[in-house]
Amino acid sequence: MLDHFGQETATSTQNKRRSIIYHNSRFGNKLQVKDIRWILYQCFECPKHVTHIIVHLAVCVVVVASLVINLLIETAEPGVDDHMLKLCLFAIELTLAVYFLGEILLRLWVIGIDHRFRGWRGKLRYMSSVNSLVDLTILSTTLLLCHVLDPRNHQWSGSRQELQNLIFVHLLRFLHLDRSGYTWNLLKRLFLLHRVELIAAAFLGSLTLLCIATVLAWWQSANDRHQLLEDDNSNFPSAFYLTVVMYTTIGYGDYTPDGWFGKVFTSVMCWLAVNLLGLVSSVLGVGLALLVQDKKLQKRRRQHIPIAATVLQTFWRAHLVGRRFDQLTVVRRELLPKLIRYDTEAAPLRPNASEWSLFHQWQHSVDRPSAWKRSLSKLNLRIWNP
Repeated sequence: MLDHFGQETATSTQNKRRSIIYHNSRFGNKLQVKDIRWILYQCFECPKHVTHIIVHLAVCVVVVASLVINLLIETAEPGVDDHMLKLCLFAIELTLAVYFLGEILLRLWVIGIDHRFRGWRGKLRYMSSVNSLVDLTILSTTLLLCHVLDPRNHQWSGSRQELQNLIFVHLLRFLHLDRSGYTWNLLKRLFLLHRVELIAAAFLGSLTLLCIATVLAWWQSANDRHQLLEDDNSNFPSAFYLTVVMYTTIGYGDYTPDGWFGKVFTSVMCWLAVNLLGLVSSVLGVGLALLVQDKKLQKRRRQHIPIAATVLQTFWRAHLVGRRFDQLTVVRRELLPKLIRYDTEAAPLRPNASEWSLFHQWQHSVDRPSAWKRSLSKLNLRIWNP
């Protein structure tokens, strides 16, 4: 922790001394426990680096491999021997169970970095969140799947039905891959921003569907009155089904409108409905692209914040030393060494270093009071010309 003048307090110094340090003999550097916790926190909670993405992609590949082997076992013929496939699936599920258990324990260890989840109450609040409940569900179902696939189990030969019942486990694992909820938050923001356009398009599309189905059912029943009880094409549900199929696809061929009026009317109205569907998709696509672009702009603005803060701090230091030093009521003896060290180290980086350096101000401070020079001389500082 730093005080008002940039000095480290005694508490932070003691904490640094008490922290356990791991020595890396190969590289010769020191890696503290808090650094390990911070690296794991970034990897689990906010993955941004290439290493974090590689870890999550490796987990995704293992999950996809488990799903493929499970589907091969389910679609295999009854006479085919799937002994090796079950052994491979058991090994993969056991590996995933160990990984998920270790990930949950590591998350509980590193979540204390976040101030919202400090202490046992914070960890309890973290475990009661939706993501943690999904993780616990995935872990429990994975352990159950390992028990079903265990070769020592007496029902191992007839475990195909249990695998079919536990197929939803793989869907939960894919939800675990996007644990931060970036996709869902993006869709939520997209629907909230364009809710008026989406509601209007949904209303117009529903009205168009009902209009097509009603007119088509009326036309079919008017042309086939004598076949109304025998033919099923002239009722409203069949017409509505035909309308939805023509609206979403090009039709399956099981229902076709009879007569020239029915075909022309269905074609024109479905063309208008398809245009409405294209309007919805275009709104969603443009909105999604704008949200992603806005995220990038916000990231660039966040990168400019430290630069602006450094400029303001540098200007304030120069203003404090050059203009207001004689107006300070209390002078901290450790303030001037920091300012002079900063000024002399940063002076070669400036284009006009001689105009900003303290040595230049010392040489040409004729109109300044002698109290400033006496204060500097008491500190026994070596002021050199950069």
